[in-house]
Amino acid sequence: AVARFRSMVPPDEVQLTVSSASDRPVRHDPKALNGVILNLLTNAYKYTGREKRLTVDISDDDGHVVVAVGDNGIGLTPAEIADRIVA
Repeated sequence: AVARFRSMVPPDEVQLTVSSASDRPVRHDPKALNGVILNLLTNAYKYTGREKRLTVDISDDDGHVVVAVGDNGIGLTPAEIADRIVA
């Protein structure tokens, strides 16, 4: 997903940092996970201002592997987040 994203955007328009502090094996659907991460990166790119700084962090947390995509955009308000929560 990261390689695909990098091929889609001009390299001088975005600072993308990837860090991985996990070496755990993970059973997953590669196509689905790739699509999710690519979607998150694409949205972060679209909705971040002129100075685009994106991150992908992979870490372990209580026996799980966590993949977090971040950006320096304005983000969502607490009300917008509440409206998007799927029960």
